[in-house]
Amino acid sequence: TMKYYILPFIISVLFMHRSNTQQNDTIKLIEYHASSRANIIQIKISSNQLVYNESVKEINNDQWKKMNAMISSFDLNSIHKIEAPSNERFRDAAATAFFKIFKEDEVFESSPFDHGNPPKEFSDFISEILKLAEL
Repeated sequence: TMKYYILPFIISVLFMHRSNTQQNDTIKLIEYHASSRANIIQIKISSNQLVYNESVKEINNDQWKKMNAMISSFDLNSIHKIEAPSNERFRDAAATAFFKIFKEDEVFESSPFDHGNPPKEFSDFISEILKLAEL
């Protein structure tokens, strides 16, 4: 009779673990930052809004899902290892840019790159961020 109680218990524990794992995998915030001596661009995108410097713009569910789909193609644990295709930022010919992905209890940050010339792996993603911010 004990085995009839163990199976439902194991199933419920596995289900709870699966839901917690999915919840912790949820992206909370996307941040893009580019700065030079003369200019700073800071864009923060959450599930319902985009904040660019001081302005706030509403983000719809389709736009947020598109951003999440793009991020799902990244290996977040190695985005900091992807090298920039150019180094114009070192001689002040381009702003230094990077992005961060915030999850429940983790933050993933890309390596720095030239604003306007991100690594090809992130090109569409960065273009989408700038498009949403209307830059």
